[in-house]
Amino acid sequence: MAAQSAIWVNGKRDSSLALPDRGLNFGDGLFETLLVDSGRILHIERHLYRLQLGMAALEISSNLDELVTQLNTAAAEFAEAPWAAMRLTLTRGAGPRGYLPPDSDSQHSQFVIEVSPIARDCGEPEEPARLGLAELRLALQPALAGIKHLNRLEQVLAAQQLAKSGFREGVLLDTQDHIVSVVAGNIFALKGGCIVTPALHYCGIAGTRRALLMERWAPALGLDVIETKMTLSDLESAEEVFYTNALFGVRSVASVGRVEFPGDAVAQRLFQVYRDEQA
Repeated sequence: MAAQSAIWVNGKRDSSLALPDRGLNFGDGLFETLLVDSGRILHIERHLYRLQLGMAALEISSNLDELVTQLNTAAAEFAEAPWAAMRLTLTRGAGPRGYLPPDSDSQHSQFVIEVSPIARDCGEPEEPARLGLAELRLALQPALAGIKHLNRLEQVLAAQQLAKSGFREGVLLDTQDHIVSVVAGNIFALKGGCIVTPALHYCGIAGTRRALLMERWAPALGLDVIETKMTLSDLESAEEVFYTNALFGVRSVASVGRVEFPGDAVAQRLFQVYRDEQA
């Protein structure tokens, strides 16, 4: 078992990235955060699907078979760790000076895999979160909506703002005051027996657990999920609020600002469906 965090660069145990690299210079790349359960990467196919969408959108070329081999090799080193967080960072690699990237035939992408043990038991639901409201508004950019690209300065600034107010997580709005997500996940509300979640046509990340909840977990409970425009008033009138991401699965929300949500029965049931699927 790897006793502590480990890093691989282009398939080799290393912590140095060859420079210049467009990922560092311009955020020209993609990333995925994956959950490792005793050496097994959960829902890797979902991450690879989103990664391929991002590669197509940015016109980044890479050997996916090699990536999968290296991801599984890294995960296997943590087989004795009950839970670990894995991050894959894929950059376009080097290129000429300036914004214009090299064409696909001239690209030599680079990838970094980082794995760190998780101390908490990811098989048990985390306590309900208390969310703040981020001051920062997400810019609208449909060309990048849905994919997990490296440009995350909006989330960095939002996390800083929230931390100053005593929150570790919070709700993000776009420049038209529509709800997009939380800083590190996708948000849902239970209203009138139906689950609603923000449509992500103009900004935001289409999460792997978001897709699973919409396609499998909610239907398993006989619940419909509707993608729509959402405002803060939709949260304030909700029966329950919860969010999803790769490391928490489904997490209940106790409050957003001063608005309290006393119930989380549906969120707990969704978490159980999520966990039963891993068994």
